[in-house]
Order: sequence, then C-alpha cells, then structure tokens
Amino acid sequence: MLAVASSGLASCGDVLRNHLGVVCLSFSYNLGICSIVQAKLWAILLGIMIVGSRGFRSLQVKSNSIIVVNLIRGVCPKTHFPQPLVEAIRELVGMDGVILWSYIYKEANQVADALAKHELSIHEEGYICNVLLSFLHCLVMANLSSILFPRGY
Repeated sequence: MLAVASSGLASCGDVLRNHLGVVCLSFSYNLGICSIVQAKLWAILLGIMIVGSRGFRSLQVKSNSIIVVNLIRGVCPKTHFPQPLVEAIRELVGMDGVILWSYIYKEANQVADALAKHELSIHEEGYICNVLLSFLHCLVMANLSSILFPRGY
C-alpha cells in the first residue's frame, strides 16, 4: 500500500478487484513527505474516490494497519495529526456507500506494496491503470491462491 524512500518521500498504491477477485484497475500516487499512517490513509481515500467516481457504492477495504482501521472505525481526536484525512474518508463513506473494513496481514498486501514501490521508481505524480501491469501478474496470482511469499521475494 505504501513505500517510503530513504529521502523520506512516500507513495501509495493499490489494486481494485471485483467480487470474483479479478483486478479491475490499479492506481499509484506519489505523496511527498508524510508518515506511514498518513500514506495508508491516503491510499484508502484515493481508492474510495476512484471507486466512487466509477459508480461503485459497495466495497470492501482491506488494510494491513490495524491502527488505520481503528482510526476510521473509531474516534480520532481533533488534535491527532491524521484527523483531516480520517474525516475526509468518513465523509466519502457517509455519502450512501456500504463499506466493510477489514484488517489483513502485511504478507497478503504485496500487490499494493509493489505498486507503491514502482511509483517511487518512476517519479511520476501518479496514475490509474485499467489493466493489470505485467510486473504484478505473479503477485496477483499468488494472492488469489492464498500463497504468501516472504518480503522481498
């Protein structure tokens, strides 16, 4: 879902799948300098915005950060640094969408990690792609098969 370079620059990315697990699109964006929690929240916010702009109203959001899931589900104090992002996500969710929030292990999120790292390497502002990028094929197949590879594989 995110990558952070040694320079402190962060990016996020993810894939959006249909009810059969087929990848419908992928996205990736450079975020500049931000915290890991903020980058994960940005990935969720951007994903919900993209899905909403394409007419989808029912979705499942999976995050490998229990902190992020709890911030969105629970109370985020106004003094907490990601509060504006949390409020933006809640506002989008409240617009008539149905969202199921779930926590997943980091190893199950390698497709999103690969997208974020790719974004840092190409130095673009961001992109949305309607086809599965070739470097993601093996990771998507492994994910659909519930095969987990060690990090860095």
